[in-house]
Amino acid sequence: MTFEPEQLGQSRTDLAEKLRELRKRAGLTGDRLARRCNMSQSQISKFETGKKTPKLVDVERILRALDAPPELVTEVTALARIANTEWQDKRSSWRRGMEKRQTELASLESEATELRYFLPAMITGLLATPEYIRASLSHTPGDPSKTITRKLERQAVLYDTTKTFGRSLIDLVSIIDGLRGRGVGFKVLTGALSAVDTTSADGRPLFFQIIAAMAEFERSLIKDRTKAGLAAAKAQGRTGGRPTVITDDLLTVAKARKAKGESVNAIAKALGVSRATLYRHLPDQEKL
Repeated sequence: MTFEPEQLGQSRTDLAEKLRELRKRAGLTGDRLARRCNMSQSQISKFETGKKTPKLVDVERILRALDAPPELVTEVTALARIANTEWQDKRSSWRRGMEKRQTELASLESEATELRYFLPAMITGLLATPEYIRASLSHTPGDPSKTITRKLERQAVLYDTTKTFGRSLIDLVSIIDGLRGRGVGFKVLTGALSAVDTTSADGRPLFFQIIAAMAEFERSLIKDRTKAGLAAAKAQGRTGGRPTVITDDLLTVAKARKAKGESVNAIAKALGVSRATLYRHLPDQEKL
């Protein structure tokens, strides 16, 4: 789906008018709506006058507060998505230079440890062939040869072993399964699993069986390591959670005052702690 700059600008105006119309139809003032949404009244005012574009999450909170019907929710959230779409003039990108843009992308990719691309319209330059890149730049003025070269040079990051496709095997299975549901194949280029290709009839079921088994094994290892770490910390006298406010000195004072017959409530108040905290530290016989 593509939008013209004029359409994006008009969507902000339409969104502002729609939000104002829905609020008035619900019989609410800006102040009352703001309190329902846990926002400021000035923020609601800026949304309704178009001075500020609300994020999608803000629009959803407003619609819930107004108890809008499903058909209106669909319409207004669509407006919000368009209004939050950032438009970048292609000509300004040309003026800056397509090669410079490739240098910026290469810098981002070199600094990242995990790479994910979500491009529903075109294939990312990291995965494109020279012919595809040339065709995609056919509208670009001037000679695109240097830009094509820079795009192809960026593909070296695919063979960088410091980069990952997922944070863990479990995450990897989730990602690849999602890709499979959209008809996207997965192929390992290097390493021990370089023969894996989910686009082939033989490789698909075998790959998912192996990865699923490895993910389950990794999950059990994580559990075992966590338990071992907690046990080792406990053996060293370290426990999780917030540090206790009851020091040895305070506990000595509490026991002495309890021995004199003071109530737990009075002792807790004097020491500045809660009854529950004091009860947890007093021996059972002293709680009575």
